[in-house]
Amino acid sequence: MDSLATSISANRHYPFDEFFTILQEQGFSFGIDTFETVHYLIIKAIESGDLEQLDMWLCPALAHSAEQQATFIELYKRFFIPFLEQQKPEADGKEEKSPMSTGKSDVPKTGGPARQQQKEIDDENQKIVASLKARSSGSYMFERFVQSTEIESDPLLLRVVRQLRYTEHSGRYSFDIEKTIRQTIQEGGLAKPVFSPARRHVEYLMLIDRNNSRDHQAHLHNNLYETLKANNIFVERFYFGYSPLLCSNPRHPGGIALKEILSLHEQAVLLIFTDGLQCVDTRRAAVFSWTEIFKNWQRRYFYTSEPPALWGERERLLQELFPFVLPLSVEGMQIMAADLSSDAGADFDCLHYWPDHADYSLVPIKTEGKKLDYIGLFLDDQLKRWIAACAIYPELDWNLTLALGKMFSTEKSVLPSCKSISQLLRLNWFTKGTIPDDFRRALQQQWLTFEERARVYQFLYDQLSQNRPLQGEADFESCTLQLAVYELLAETDKELFEKKARQLVNTLEQTTELLDMVSIHLINEHEYSPVFFDIPDDVLRRMGLDPALIRTARKVPPNFVRIPAGEFAMGSPEGEPERYGSDETQHQVKVSEFYLCKYAVTPAEFKTFIDESGYQTDAEKANSSGIWDGKEWKDKEGVNWRHDVSGKKRPSDQYSHPVLHVSWNDAVAYCKWMTDKTGKTFRLPTEAEWEYACRAKTTTPFNTGENLTTDQANYDGNYPYNNNAKGRYRETTVAVGSSERFEPNQWGLFHMHGNVWEWCSDWYGGNYYEECKTKGTVENPVGPETGSGRVLRGGGWNGSARGCRSAYRGSDAPDYRSRSAGFRLAFVP
Repeated sequence: MDSLATSISANRHYPFDEFFTILQEQGFSFGIDTFETVHYLIIKAIESGDLEQLDMWLCPALAHSAEQQATFIELYKRFFIPFLEQQKPEADGKEEKSPMSTGKSDVPKTGGPARQQQKEIDDENQKIVASLKARSSGSYMFERFVQSTEIESDPLLLRVVRQLRYTEHSGRYSFDIEKTIRQTIQEGGLAKPVFSPARRHVEYLMLIDRNNSRDHQAHLHNNLYETLKANNIFVERFYFGYSPLLCSNPRHPGGIALKEILSLHEQAVLLIFTDGLQCVDTRRAAVFSWTEIFKNWQRRYFYTSEPPALWGERERLLQELFPFVLPLSVEGMQIMAADLSSDAGADFDCLHYWPDHADYSLVPIKTEGKKLDYIGLFLDDQLKRWIAACAIYPELDWNLTLALGKMFSTEKSVLPSCKSISQLLRLNWFTKGTIPDDFRRALQQQWLTFEERARVYQFLYDQLSQNRPLQGEADFESCTLQLAVYELLAETDKELFEKKARQLVNTLEQTTELLDMVSIHLINEHEYSPVFFDIPDDVLRRMGLDPALIRTARKVPPNFVRIPAGEFAMGSPEGEPERYGSDETQHQVKVSEFYLCKYAVTPAEFKTFIDESGYQTDAEKANSSGIWDGKEWKDKEGVNWRHDVSGKKRPSDQYSHPVLHVSWNDAVAYCKWMTDKTGKTFRLPTEAEWEYACRAKTTTPFNTGENLTTDQANYDGNYPYNNNAKGRYRETTVAVGSSERFEPNQWGLFHMHGNVWEWCSDWYGGNYYEECKTKGTVENPVGPETGSGRVLRGGGWNGSARGCRSAYRGSDAPDYRSRSAGFRLAFVP
């Protein structure tokens, strides 16, 4: 069998010889018949280019029992698969996959533009590189360059590292001329050679477990390697995947066997960084026999990625191989430094010491089957923002993670640091190198503000645009699309966002390539977005969304939010300050699901209605509307929907304010026009719907709580609620989309308190609430059948806080119009 492996490996460098040796050590026997069969299978696999399925070819020939089959498969995965992933492409000027290559390599490409070359491992901390590749999710990664960011240094760790820089006896002696001369003089001229022991710098060998290039745990270990090098310490580093038996580094990109590493670095201090799963046979509760090779290193230390709080039988077995099983921490490094200088106690027992001193804040956080609220319990707000920022790009990458950490640093808490990165590593996303799409969506929407998301998207756009492919190159269209998406989501100006969104639609129609669908979904849900992109149902499910609900939402016009069905106590309790009596009698009401616009209708929107329909408002027909002249209310001639609170004609920059001087009749006409134009049903909300939406599950006088300040709503601050402190009086409306739009309520509705009174569809009835109370729970009430006035709700810019209460009821004639009355639309799919 040795001759077989040698003959096959001679030209192709396949590591069959080491693999078969391991099988023999595990009790596999190879007879003449087996020799011929295996030789035939391997040759056929090579000829057919099917070496990736070689385990399925060989297992029946070599394993003669269920136990041997299990052993074969486990050893094959741990030993042979790393070779498949790290096989170097043939260097003929083209990127040509060998039969055993999966297309993943740490080797720079020999052809193509410089921007398409992958960097060697030693350059990983200089720039971040991601090549274009399609995933099953339809997302695309684009080549980009992000300047490296240093990890915040730990002064104590640096002191420990410098302790590792010392020399030792090399075991050799050299002729010492100076000491020989002095000795000769002392002996009276009788020559006596003197030999001094030669010393050498201690060399360190690091073996780092890295299953993928985005493994942040491996990058953190690599940071220690860089720190050692920066402090002039002799250190060599190798990576391994499924098994340390086959490693690689820039000098050995095709792989190097552990036996060969031993022959090259036998005198080095061995540091291995992994969780130990590759070394322990869990079925037999023993270490694998091949791990005896580690005992050839006289000084060896095992740094486990498993937190000490979870140590158990595995660590006990590992201590049979390694006298010191340590966590990667300053204290763990101190113990190694003390042992190397012979200061460590011989009775030191790491298996008892570390669990007793365990830091439970490093225990992994379970993400499978968990909700984001649960994960957030273990993290502070700064870490949440950092993690959410990392979730914006489809794949996690070390340098990008560090750069985003720096973005969210503060003077008191500098990111990134070893301590903060250790917190990130509690989430297995950062070792796998990717965050599931459902969490990516939730993280961005729940843990980042609108401005923070835009800031991260702008950063990604800036980095990607620095090295975009040239026109005509394969990646040009894909990169252009990705840049367009990032540029759009970085935009905070409403008009520019709408313009860029429509441009993106035209760009997407020219290609069938799918992009990062989480970002596309965020465009769909963006409050400024005038467009909606179709996303496949399977992708929506992967984002944790119900396709049926999304299809329903697609029918919903922009800026309308879903108000879920529910039951609430309408009116006000008897003890509520400044309430009216029977007018607000509390009673139970059930409301069906509907949609309500986030904002009141603006003059810009109303103008489109007037221009297209030719409609004449009640104010225009009467040539007047109600104005307060400082002394009394009166109708002022010439005032209509085009005018402001004082009766002056609005400048165009105020067309984003709520429309004024419109009657209930005008509002209903607008609803009918919208319905006829779009084929969708628009109407005014009922009084019950309005209050239910305003409260958003609150039971207090305001949806802000027991009080309403002028920092929370636009009303006359000279008339505060319940003798609270006075506030600001702005003396006019504010724009629905301005910086003074205030915070929305829990359901995303703006200005439900103050700014402008809003028409509802109901007739007003003073005793209507009393009648409803006698009926028990009323479903979807629509008000009295007749009346003299229609309901107005919400309070206005010139009214008191009392009138802004959720339960406060106003009313006026259907043709009434004034400087403080407007409306917003309800929509029923």
